[in-house]
Amino acid sequence: MFKRFTAFLMMIVFLCSPVYGGYVEDNTKSPAVASTGGEWALIGMLGSGSANESVKAAYLSNLKAKLDETDGILSARRYTEYSRVVIALNLLGETADDFMGYNIVSPLLNSDNVGKQGINGIIFALIALTGGNYGTAEYRDELLNIVLNAQSTEGYFEYGGSSNADVTAMALCALAPYSDRQKVKSAIDRAVDALGAMIDDNGLILTDGVYSSETVSQVIIGLSAVGVDAETDSRFVRNGSGLVTALGSFSVGGGYAHLAGDKVNPMASEQGLCATAAYNLYKKGSQPLYYPENFEAFEEIFPVSVLDRLLEVILYEK
Repeated sequence: MFKRFTAFLMMIVFLCSPVYGGYVEDNTKSPAVASTGGEWALIGMLGSGSANESVKAAYLSNLKAKLDETDGILSARRYTEYSRVVIALNLLGETADDFMGYNIVSPLLNSDNVGKQGINGIIFALIALTGGNYGTAEYRDELLNIVLNAQSTEGYFEYGGSSNADVTAMALCALAPYSDRQKVKSAIDRAVDALGAMIDDNGLILTDGVYSSETVSQVIIGLSAVGVDAETDSRFVRNGSGLVTALGSFSVGGGYAHLAGDKVNPMASEQGLCATAAYNLYKKGSQPLYYPENFEAFEEIFPVSVLDRLLEVILYEK
């Protein structure tokens, strides 16, 4: 009882602290077209309601400059570059198939191209196209079926030939809008169960021999997309607390470390902000993080009912 109550008190401090996400906001005033300091930071800020008009305008200006510099070619082989940009533009309410004269969607309309990066490329292309209603319904179904067929019988998705929590969580984000289809719902349920089985007694997931905050963040994002509470669902609770509390153990300097005890890390901080935003949106009953909606500023990160959770701990947990 004491250990669970202590873990809950830690979660209260984490949820109510105003500093989380501050690192990303302070260091990403002008988001670029980049995997770090770019769209993921912007997406996290958009989801948390902290992206001001200056930040949004700076990104659009930087994107236009990048497209002018490269004649509209973001990459010759990494098609997730296009997906990442399209997701950001979707959330900004911009038209990605005619952005200042550039069609950023068209490279994603060939499954052979987006599949060059494996299932990861297919997943993010599907998220991008679904979010902006781009491509035909038949083509989106083609990508959806590729994702479904990539799932193992145990429910997880692979990276490098072995089960991978990050990719499994990312797949949940792609499957979420199609959950009204029975085959997809079944795939989601099996993926969630598989993720739950990956949580060890430490309440974390061992990935490539380490416990990283990025994996925790990805799983929170994926679970939030399909309406599963990463903090309270029994499949993700160990020693009285869940993945939200686990992510808090990586917090440092207004952001997050890659490994617990390390210094603040830009990529980990961006993914952590995305996770907090995704969970917050889920608790508010809003659209998943990667899909458009008119986001509004939150008064605090994770506005969950502390009183309800405290009563649950006191009355029901032993």
